[in-house]
Amino acid sequence: MNQPIAEVNVKTFVFDFGAGNVEAYEKDLVPLLQSMEIGMLVNNVGRGYEYPDVLHRVDGGLKRLTDVDIINILPTTLVSHLYFLWKLLLN
Repeated sequence: MNQPIAEVNVKTFVFDFGAGNVEAYEKDLVPLLQSMEIGMLVNNVGRGYEYPDVLHRVDGGLKRLTDVDIINILPTTLVSHLYFLWKLLLN
């Protein structure tokens, strides 16, 4: 696994997945993804809690719960939608 594979290109980018609005995706992320040929998409986005606890005692309250939900659900849903839409259109 330490040897480079000629057919594989790995790209990383910076995007605020906590933005929580589709406009940010359309403005910044969609053009970037459309410029690439994507064979496999790896989601490395996520947010959790400092330590597990019952919901009403989570450190950070509703703001933290909202951030966790937005960051863990929205990016995966939107980017997967775009990826499969492009795959269907290309095939």
